[in-house]
Amino acid sequence: MVNLNYKEIGLKIKQKRKALNLTQLQLAEKVGLTESSISRYEGGKIATMPTSTINKICKVLYIEPAELLGLTPENSFEYDLKEILSSVEDLPIDVKKDLLKQFKQQIEMCRRLYMND
Repeated sequence: MVNLNYKEIGLKIKQKRKALNLTQLQLAEKVGLTESSISRYEGGKIATMPTSTINKICKVLYIEPAELLGLTPENSFEYDLKEILSSVEDLPIDVKKDLLKQFKQQIEMCRRLYMND
């Protein structure tokens, strides 16, 4: 499990926002949040941040999500998997099953290609 430090994330948001000469209100308007939400994110007072919000903030601040979240290559992979899983949550179950089947097939193909023992 990736443990994110929301105080550090908030500090990075604040630093990048100020470097771009944006107010909290301006950032909030650009990402579709309230000014108080931005303030709480910057203060590390919100212990969760939806992937969609992270992506919107990063786009406005010209920063990669992995950089904002302080992810290393090791835990970035885990974050990417979590993002993929959350992106299919609202799909119908038959589509999810089909995606899972395809994913398993891809894994098996990779095993054959890269793990020739």
